[in-house]
Amino acid sequence: MDEEFGQFVAARGRALCRTAYLLTGDWQVGEDLVQEALTRTYLRKRRLGSADALEPYAPEVDIGLAGIGETARTILDSIRPR
Repeated sequence: MDEEFGQFVAARGRALCRTAYLLTGDWQVGEDLVQEALTRTYLRKRRLGSADALEPYAPEVDIGLAGIGETARTILDSIRPR
């Protein structure tokens, strides 16, 4: 799963940063938010069970860390790739 996690970060890291920027309005704060979200996602990856579960989990952590709540979740759900 470590290799899968690396592939996930390579594929989705910039998109997570863009989302975090939209949530915070600051690139550096957004990047810090993504680092924390990816750390928490990595630590939980065994419980998530599969690499497919990483996709919805990491943005949720981003939103939780940003303290935005349900409005951001609704917006993110509408733009999240399926």
